Amino acid sequence: MEEGVTDGKRKENLGVKMKMIKNVLILVLLSTFVVGCGLKGRRAEIIHSQYPEWDQATVQAVAARKVSSGMTKQMVMEALGNPDSINQEGDEEKWTYGINKERDMGAVVRRPVFWVYFKGEKVVRTEGNWKKLGYTFYG
Repeated sequence: MEEGVTDGKRKENLGVKMKMIKNVLILVLLSTFVVGCGLKGRRAEIIHSQYPEWDQATVQAVAARKVSSGMTKQMVMEALGNPDSINQEGDEEKWTYGINKERDMGAVVRRPVFWVYFKGEKVVRTEGNWKKLGYTFYG
């Protein structure tokens, strides 16, 4: 045992260290959130400058990478990028978006997770979970 240091003092020092670690973690999380929000705001500015004819709600949705009925193919491309595949299903065109999935022995394959359906140039519906694409916090 260290000379002159009591168990109470050790516990107090440990409590101070734990509080410091907690404060640092809170700062890191807040910084990540603020940077993510800033990226989305900057992305919205860029999109608005490229497409000034789009209304503000559309610009914000595209910047957040959200797709909804009524959007055009160009809006979807700006929101999600190029699809992994495009297929015709009856009178609808289906765009498929996926994520990389590692399989046995290190093989990486694309796994479809989100689909966008068009009639003509407009989105008529979506299926799947766009959040799985990983665009939640980043621009």
